[in-house]
Amino acid sequence: MDIEFPAWFILSTYLMGLTFIYLGYRICAKQKLSLIGNGVKLKKAEKLNTVCKLTGIYSVVLGVLVMAIPMLNLFFNLFIIMCIVGIMIIASAIFWLTLQKIYFVPFTK
Repeated sequence: MDIEFPAWFILSTYLMGLTFIYLGYRICAKQKLSLIGNGVKLKKAEKLNTVCKLTGIYSVVLGVLVMAIPMLNLFFNLFIIMCIVGIMIIASAIFWLTLQKIYFVPFTK
């Protein structure tokens, strides 16, 4: 039992996906760490390339997955799609917590 998504939903997923892909490119290729946040400081400055690559790849993969939601609807039902989205949210939290613990200086007041 597939659900027909309205056109505005499909267009918005494509726009959000393209935005994440563009930001991933800017972070990875141009090493724009300021796109992650204003107060971001690395523990070691020489790890900038690694952090930018990891964050850029993450953003591109996230953009592709967001763009794939309407296409996944053709093959799976909505419950499976929402399970995939839930798994990706948990994986994102684990990714960011690990990245923060390894590479970033903790925020102080």
